[in-house]
Amino acid sequence: MRPEDFDDIIAEQAAQQQVLLMALRRIAALTRAAGQDPTAISKRWKLVGHAATDRAHFTVAAGHDAAVRMEAKARIDEIIEIGFQ
Repeated sequence: MRPEDFDDIIAEQAAQQQVLLMALRRIAALTRAAGQDPTAISKRWKLVGHAATDRAHFTVAAGHDAAVRMEAKARIDEIIEIGFQ
């Protein structure tokens, strides 16, 4: 891969994160408008995100799969926390 390929991957990940944040913020606003607590929904999103991470295939060096999954789950939790504020 060329260095510019990595730039494209990073830019795409940032764009996907922004789209997810916008969707989560909208869901949080609709939840509040319906008189419900977004915290309960954010817990469900975290469970779903962790399950999806467990099913995902990561191409990483041998022995690094668990660490990559742990970091991915932490990042998902962080994005969900920000989105549901």
